[in-house]
Amino acid sequence: MEMNMPTLKDIAQEAGVSVPTVSRCLKKDPNLSIRSETTMRIFSIARKLGYKNMNNEPKKLNILVIHKDSHFISNIDNGYYYDVRAGIEEETSLDGDACRFIPISQLENDKAPFDSVIIVGNYSPEQIGLILDLTAKAQKVFIGKLNFMPEAIDTISYDVHTCVEIAMQRLVRSNIREFVFIDGADKCSIPLYYQKIHNVHEFINRNPSMKLVEFIECPEFGSAYGYQAMKEYMSKHEKMPEAVFAANDPLAIGAIKALNECNYAIGSDISVISINGDDSGEWTNPRLTSISFHSRQMGIEAVRVLHHRMENPASIPRFTVFQPELIERDSVRKPT
Repeated sequence: MEMNMPTLKDIAQEAGVSVPTVSRCLKKDPNLSIRSETTMRIFSIARKLGYKNMNNEPKKLNILVIHKDSHFISNIDNGYYYDVRAGIEEETSLDGDACRFIPISQLENDKAPFDSVIIVGNYSPEQIGLILDLTAKAQKVFIGKLNFMPEAIDTISYDVHTCVEIAMQRLVRSNIREFVFIDGADKCSIPLYYQKIHNVHEFINRNPSMKLVEFIECPEFGSAYGYQAMKEYMSKHEKMPEAVFAANDPLAIGAIKALNECNYAIGSDISVISINGDDSGEWTNPRLTSISFHSRQMGIEAVRVLHHRMENPASIPRFTVFQPELIERDSVRKPT
């Protein structure tokens, strides 16, 4: 007895998606936006049911992830990069991709094959030139504050302006007007509009009741530098500001440690807020209020965009950001 040929409806029912989604997926519609995992599931079900009218299955990638040597040394100081890495590893595991991480210092000596690249972090012009020379034939996706590549490539970034806006508005809701801002020194010539301190000044220009008591620029971005900056500030000033706004969670964690050592009641005597939204903020005392820009999701999205690029090499490069979100914990006093 001849078996009935499977239909798009059969595949859609088993995959838990709509018939049009199955149809567009099997035809590799470049404008279809679904998870790589869903694409793989649709093709797997179609193959299992014996469906014949489909293009080739999505290619499994051999991804090289380039990062700075310092990115994976300390979980506390590099929570952002660990989250990005977790997202990349999660998505490549679901897709069946090969993925390996290599610090930029070892890039020239690496001879293992790859067909696609994820570049994590901002680099100097010399390092950018090296990356482009050694990955010239591979499709690339960049994850970082700003893409410095000379040609347009797919980019996964975050909205610095909105992150600062959300943090400042949170201070305003608690009737906080005077604050110190702590950041690390820029070593990659980041344009002014992408610098957090520029967006802090821009907010103050629109809200003149806010006062930046002092801008402290640390040599680096780690917790030890936030700690040292706060200790030095307290040694030089008798009066403390109402709040400390740190450019990232590690700087804030260091500042919290210094304030705790001096017996300040964080969340009442003084507030602390930062940008990153790392899990490490859950373990400070008190827990750190922070702005999340969804770094884990940035890693996931980079792999998805890379799959799209490999399937559609002539498509227009994408610039993807996720809406920042306030992670309300305990380090900022309650709104008035």
